Amino acid sequence: MRRRIELLVSAFSVLSLCGLVPPRAQAAIRCGGELIEQGESALKVLQYCGKPAAGNPKFLEFGEWIYNFGPDQFMVKVVIRDAKVVRTETLGRGFVPPGGTAAEAPHLSLPPPGMSGGR
Repeated sequence: MRRRIELLVSAFSVLSLCGLVPPRAQAAIRCGGELIEQGESALKVLQYCGKPAAGNPKFLEFGEWIYNFGPDQFMVKVVIRDAKVVRTETLGRGFVPPGGTAAEAPHLSLPPPGMSGGR
């Protein structure tokens, strides 16, 4: 039994490293000291989290916004439908792109396609 559990944990770890396990859904995120939960308005997300690193906040009714909180935190995808948060997902580690600083991280853009987002 113990061996089976070890094999399952190892398999899950390998799949996670390969990106084959879907992002982890979470109940809420914290921006500017404010908790953003499912059902919150898109305007509240913009007010407390600012402009996303990816996604178009001009469309408040629907969209997927990605926030990069820097290399010491995970990025988060916020899914908007009918101007409300319907889901948030934890993505990979945040990053500081070339020429940026860690202090700017919450408002940084995602790297160009093909460029690594590592430290």
